[in-house]
Amino acid sequence: MAYIFLAGAFIFNALGTVLIKLVATDSAPGLLSGIPRLGIFIMSGIALVINFGFYFLALRTLPISVAYPILVGMTFLLSVTAAVWFLGETVTLWHVLGFLFVLAGVVMISVLGAR
Repeated sequence: MAYIFLAGAFIFNALGTVLIKLVATDSAPGLLSGIPRLGIFIMSGIALVINFGFYFLALRTLPISVAYPILVGMTFLLSVTAAVWFLGETVTLWHVLGFLFVLAGVVMISVLGAR
């Protein structure tokens, strides 16, 4: 169950991060285009509060040495993926190689490090 809470934490962390980018650049695409900037800013805050709640629940049973690297690594991967898909940002081959290393690290910590 702790890993489900951790997944909720990194999903909402990534969502909050992308929403902050939209506020900072004033470039809300698609469904968010009609929402005022302040509304998106508030939504980002709500997403980050939800992230905190899920992370709190995950930390009740997971060690920080496992939970935090997974949270950061998966937030990184989801944020960049969302930035490419929804914001039109580009990635290079070096980005992709770096993502693979981050993903490998997350797998190593979550599967091997939790033993």
